[in-house]
Amino acid sequence: IKMLMAKSLLASRPKIGSWVEPKERWNLLDRDVLAWYATSPDREVFLKTVQEFRHIIEPEATAFAAMRRTDEQMAEISQACREMGAATTLQERTRADTRFHLAILRASGNDL
Repeated sequence: IKMLMAKSLLASRPKIGSWVEPKERWNLLDRDVLAWYATSPDREVFLKTVQEFRHIIEPEATAFAAMRRTDEQMAEISQACREMGAATTLQERTRADTRFHLAILRASGNDL
């Protein structure tokens, strides 16, 4: 119950009981919540929402990375991009893709 409360999924008060919080209060960026949401019956709606979120965030992160990156960060981004192209399995490509996006986010210079 404490874990669900920490993720803003559940609230509880002494002598009142527990209840599920409205979806607007859920911490949807929490790793566990994302995993649970991704396996829900409306998974396709969730995946569309994730894709829309990426379209909101990624272009700006990339623009900031282009302005703020160091040479080392550019090398890291380029290496991950090459590894995506050379990947022979989905697992390899996914790992390289994750490194690519994380390198861009780091190069953007925004801690969030």
